[in-house]
Amino acid sequence: MNATRPTFRNPLMPDGADPWMVWHNGFYHLSATSGAQIKMRKAASITQLSQAADHTIWEDCTPSRCSQMW
Repeated sequence: MNATRPTFRNPLMPDGADPWMVWHNGFYHLSATSGAQIKMRKAASITQLSQAADHTIWEDCTPSRCSQMW
């Protein structure tokens, strides 16, 4: 049997792995890893997160540590 596995793409942050979301002081905060960076988005509703701007909150400048940031 050659069944293909379904793939899930995060509709709020399609290029972000390891997503984590919290609600604090009236806003949703979504963070995710992207290569050697951790990015975050902030919005008043979950649906607005897909259009929210990415903010890099941490970046690793050492190429040998490009994974396993958590």
